[in-house]
Amino acid sequence: MAVWMVSLVASVLEEDCYGMEAIKKARELTKGRKLQGFALVLIIYVVRYVVVALVNPKQVSGSIGSMVQTVMAMFIGYLFKMIMFMVFTVFYYDCKKSSGEEVVVVPGTKGYTMLLAGEVVKVQSVL
Repeated sequence: MAVWMVSLVASVLEEDCYGMEAIKKARELTKGRKLQGFALVLIIYVVRYVVVALVNPKQVSGSIGSMVQTVMAMFIGYLFKMIMFMVFTVFYYDCKKSSGEEVVVVPGTKGYTMLLAGEVVKVQSVL
């Protein structure tokens, strides 16, 4: 699942990287870090199920209670899916960094800009 999540992130963040190419890229990036990716997935799902168990409105009965329970479960599911994408975006950039591909945030741009190894960018402090 970790490779799959990293491939989803790669397909969004990299140009001309989608489908099987994104999965191959994710396999390359996560080589040697699959246990760490598995741990991330496991932690997210364990926390999700604990939260669902704590929020589960067992004392409310009837059709309104089941509707509230369904809405809460859907909300928690979507919230944790978003958290998983954020966690794996950070994991993706960490994998890129550890594999030697440098990613630098350049002020004044709307996102990340990939730089070639050895390329230097002068950054002015905004503080």
